[in-house]
Amino acid sequence: MTGTSARAVSPVIVVGFGAVAVDKLLYVDQPYVAGKGRIVRRETSYGGNVATALAAVAGLGGDARFIGYLPDAVEWGGVHEDLIACGVDISGATVVPGSPPIRSTILITPDGERFIAFDDQTFVGAAHDLDLRFVTSAGALLIDGYGPVNGLRAVLAARAAGVPVVGDLEKVGRLGLAELQAAVGHLLVPMTFAKAITGAEDPEIAVDLLWNDERNAVVVTDGAHGSWFKDGAQSGIQHFDAFDVEVVDTTGCGDVYHGAYAYAIALGMTVAEAVARASAAAAVCATGAGGRGHLPVERDLHALISVQKGAAAITRPDDPAASPREISSRSTNTSPHHATHEPPEQISTPS
Repeated sequence: MTGTSARAVSPVIVVGFGAVAVDKLLYVDQPYVAGKGRIVRRETSYGGNVATALAAVAGLGGDARFIGYLPDAVEWGGVHEDLIACGVDISGATVVPGSPPIRSTILITPDGERFIAFDDQTFVGAAHDLDLRFVTSAGALLIDGYGPVNGLRAVLAARAAGVPVVGDLEKVGRLGLAELQAAVGHLLVPMTFAKAITGAEDPEIAVDLLWNDERNAVVVTDGAHGSWFKDGAQSGIQHFDAFDVEVVDTTGCGDVYHGAYAYAIALGMTVAEAVARASAAAAVCATGAGGRGHLPVERDLHALISVQKGAAAITRPDDPAASPREISSRSTNTSPHHATHEPPEQISTPS
């Protein structure tokens, strides 16, 4: 058994571990309410929450490093090649011979809505012997709902080192999720998850219930209705309207949102700035087919924010006319490398 290498650990902007998937996309000619419809197009693409989020970080000019599990490098070599092609460094990953990625079949309707059926019985989360210098030297750590598998150790190490931890959590009931959720500094969740764990029907109430003084921020997203968020720097809960774009496919929009948010936080931007950029990034993603059909670049964000920021203003209950601050940015680059490691002897997989 060989863990991730401690050699060549260098500061990077965003590191992450979690879902890596291969998606089969089925585009149909009818909405869900029709009950059935004809398949008009089939595609295969690479996805996964954190994998797509890190691809978005790299697309925006940031350094991105995947430090979770990767599938067999021969049978599923396309997964490795795709991340490298997207500019994601996979030298800190743990490759498990013989294992598959998460596999998904995604049904997409003409209005861009989708239903995802997946098989996640594989190696997920973080390796139990992950070199913690990967996270303590980073600008931000990004995790998803598979983080409870050996992930709490890395999250606690990151927070102790002052590294922002962004949690993309969306599934209720995973073993260890409550502890992980409590440890995350920047909690980003969809309204469906927020409602499930708080019972709140109103996103503002959900944000308030999820907030505590140990948090850096709580963000609740609700698709076309926008984002509600709270952070320690501002009093009250703020809202950011979703951008108005022609939607082709919403697959991966949330993942891109989280990647853009984490990158902005790693660069030292405010939570309000991060939400604005994340919202723009997700909107750009929705204009392409598949989760990586249109990964945003920096000029996409500037164009969308500059054109629509008046309509997509951040608002507060006590100041409904408030506008977002001007967005600043910088970028760095990294060259991907690859190292293969033996799998751990045991690992728990989610049910």
